[in-house]
Amino acid sequence: MIRLFKIFFVFLFFLPLVSLTQEKTDEKALLQSLLQYTSKVYGSDEALINGFAYIPANVNAHGNPFFQNDIFSHASLSISDKIFEVESFKYDIANDKLILLVTLKSGAKFPIQLNNEFIQQFDFNQGIFYPASKFFPAHEVKGFVDLVYSGSFIFVTKYKKEFVKMYTKVDPFGKYSETQINHYLLRDGSAKRIKSKKNLLDSFAPFQKDISRYMKSNKIKFRKATHQQLAQLLSYCDELSKK
Repeated sequence: MIRLFKIFFVFLFFLPLVSLTQEKTDEKALLQSLLQYTSKVYGSDEALINGFAYIPANVNAHGNPFFQNDIFSHASLSISDKIFEVESFKYDIANDKLILLVTLKSGAKFPIQLNNEFIQQFDFNQGIFYPASKFFPAHEVKGFVDLVYSGSFIFVTKYKKEFVKMYTKVDPFGKYSETQINHYLLRDGSAKRIKSKKNLLDSFAPFQKDISRYMKSNKIKFRKATHQQLAQLLSYCDELSKK
């Protein structure tokens, strides 16, 4: 089954890459042969033929544009109502690009940028990500957001990095910023940016004291809280608001 998925992904995401590597005759011939084979044996799914060659920018810059780290890791992708388990995946949060590393029979590896329009959901590094348009139809938030909590209200987090064009002796090629974390509380058809503990407490009046005590007893600091800690805290806030 794993082998089938590897071949299937190569087929699904390599079609656009072929046009970008025409000058490499041997490589192109190999790709064409592989595409013909997978098409004949497994058929195709037009909804999934949407990959592009990923060309990283600012490769010599200090830092990286990825979520959490620059390591290809396992992810679960939901694409056109199908679930795919992949082992070599990264999320470029500076450019909102999803990267899949695929391997040819020759052993050559290529990073593929998936088409965001076909991604329904992906689970990666303890986050559960959805297209931001699912929660922000006016597109005030773009790319993907991490669904932290869903109950009588919804709480999502948007992660972002920026390339800083400041060239110094220490960073002669520029650098990437630290991860910027923006939280949003969605309730009754409106979205509120939650920047601090105070914003959160104000959103659940008159239970501020209860929530503050809960955070203290569970050692939850809003700005440094993990995904799990936030989910735990928000579940408690939801229980209080239902009383």
